[in-house]
Amino acid sequence: MDHNFNEQERQALDSYKGMSVGEVLRRTREHKGLTIVYIADRLKIRQGYLEALESDDV
Repeated sequence: MDHNFNEQERQALDSYKGMSVGEVLRRTREHKGLTIVYIADRLKIRQGYLEALESDDV
């Protein structure tokens, strides 16, 4: 698959190298100033499940 990323997008992607999916989710949520409760509500999933995802416990 060929992606055309601009420099800012490429730098953002590079900053995630070596991170787990859960860590990327948590850091992105925190960077945007969003709470677990808010995200869980928007995604229609249990807060505990989102916490498990962010902790790589799933």
